Amino acid sequence: MIDLATKLRRNEEQYTVNNLGEEAVMMNVTNGDFIGLNTVGTEIWHLLQEPISFEALVKKLMDIYEVAEKQCIDETLPYINKMIGEKMIKIVEN
Repeated sequence: MIDLATKLRRNEEQYTVNNLGEEAVMMNVTNGDFIGLNTVGTEIWHLLQEPISFEALVKKLMDIYEVAEKQCIDETLPYINKMIGEKMIKIVEN
């Protein structure tokens, strides 16, 4: 379970990414599975190039998409948890 202070980073050792306009296709280098990212997923992937707290990620997404904090957290948290489950991103230990 993550909270606002949890630091996240993309898992470049596990996935390669090809950008297709505003979207992206990721390939799991371990099993060869492909995952498509929509525009928001692609933006999240780019924002996680360096370790960033979930709170900072939410603030950046709020600025980009002009949404309220509660809505941003409510919509982003399940997506982040799914990305963690797929090992697309990882939690960075302090």
